[in-house]
Amino acid sequence: MCFKIKRVYTSAEIKEKKKEKKRKDKQRKKDEQKEREREMRKREEKIMKAEMEKARKKKEQERIKKKREEEKKKNDERKLNEKKKREKEKLRKLRNEY
Repeated sequence: MCFKIKRVYTSAEIKEKKKEKKRKDKQRKKDEQKEREREMRKREEKIMKAEMEKARKKKEQERIKKKREEEKKKNDERKLNEKKKREKEKLRKLRNEY
């Protein structure tokens, strides 16, 4: 027959174990808090990057739109000038005929 001998701890050892457990719990909580903060920062950075990318794309779209509008305006002016030239040319020809 084998009997298991139960160890008896002194009160000093019990207090030391409690202190150690308390210290470990405190450290674990601290580590968990740090991990949560790290995750939160990562999430915030990801959101910031997404917002910056969105703003950059919007700015690029606005720049392209503005460029197109300017090109259209120049094209319209060119067409108008050509039309005026043709009209002047027609008038000049008509005057020369008379």
